[in-house]
Amino acid sequence: MHSFRFIPALLLFACGPCRGEEEQAETACEKSAEEAPLLSPKKSFSIVRVEPDNPESTAEKLVFAKKGLKEVAFEVTGWPGFYYISPDDRWIVLVQSVGSGQNEPLLFRVEENGRVSQIAGFGESVWLASDAISQLSKKDLYHTGVHEVGWSADAKTLTLKIGGADSKVEGKGIKTQVSYNVATNSFQAKPLPGEDEDKLPEEAPLDSPGKSFSIESRFNKDLDGTTECVVFSAKGFKEVPFESYGYRGLYYISPDDRWILRCQKVYAGCSEAMLYRVEEDGRISQVKNFEDQVWAASDAVSQLKKKETYHTGVHEVKWSPDSKTLTLGIRGDGVRTLVTYDIPKKSFQAKPLPDDEEEEDKN
Repeated sequence: MHSFRFIPALLLFACGPCRGEEEQAETACEKSAEEAPLLSPKKSFSIVRVEPDNPESTAEKLVFAKKGLKEVAFEVTGWPGFYYISPDDRWIVLVQSVGSGQNEPLLFRVEENGRVSQIAGFGESVWLASDAISQLSKKDLYHTGVHEVGWSADAKTLTLKIGGADSKVEGKGIKTQVSYNVATNSFQAKPLPGEDEDKLPEEAPLDSPGKSFSIESRFNKDLDGTTECVVFSAKGFKEVPFESYGYRGLYYISPDDRWILRCQKVYAGCSEAMLYRVEEDGRISQVKNFEDQVWAASDAVSQLKKKETYHTGVHEVKWSPDSKTLTLGIRGDGVRTLVTYDIPKKSFQAKPLPDDEEEEDKN
């Protein structure tokens, strides 16, 4: 299914897909330490957010579970990082924003004695591997970065999907899969087709599961930016634009092509859920007050209500195979709830999810 991220324990902390190769790489759990401490798979350490001296900066550190091992601070930056920890707790990939629309991968080795060392030149080596097999080099691109990360089950292979936009030709660019063998310190790369399975409309059209329509981007002169719209496969149907908020949306399409869940960033740290019904005649109607109803269901079972928290948004989405049930994982600071929407009955059910710190205490 397109644009679907649902991982064990119902934890997802950033909108958007993250998937590795089925043959060799498992999906990496993606999370920002800005939201809550990130516990490593074997629970030997966690990554936590700390308050920097400069309020406009972000500081994160690694804290070991074993007593006597010192904390290790990551470099202070202007953006929170996203961390992908290997299954054996020995490696950390940090995807760090370095500017608008750009990020870089950093790789760290974690020793049993508490020493954490950065692999020098890792990001450059990743792009050199891509440049060797791509028509465009990194220097020919903008909005470059890592889009997906996966670790193999034995923690010996790291898979990165990277890409960028052509600086000279609008709508063109590259996507590459780069595999790094940590045992041999070697890289392998292969180009990816333009129609990657999970993508934002800005990168390439997002086809619905039944191929009856796609979601694409159009340049909007009035906004000096992009607007997303539904483009039907059947001839004679008009394009249907979505309202623009100045940020790209993430779209989760039901298996029967009849529903679109849009996760829309509305401002920094906050997103909203919007649900649309797609008719066979090409009409698209938005379900009124869907976001409000989702949070009303959450408020009914949570100690904190939406108005009492901040950094609210949808962090996981799942459609049932029969398209009758939509499951949303929502959260704000101090609130985590699983909300299920029964489409035929137009009814909501919610249950609170344990806080990350509570989960850690239980274990």
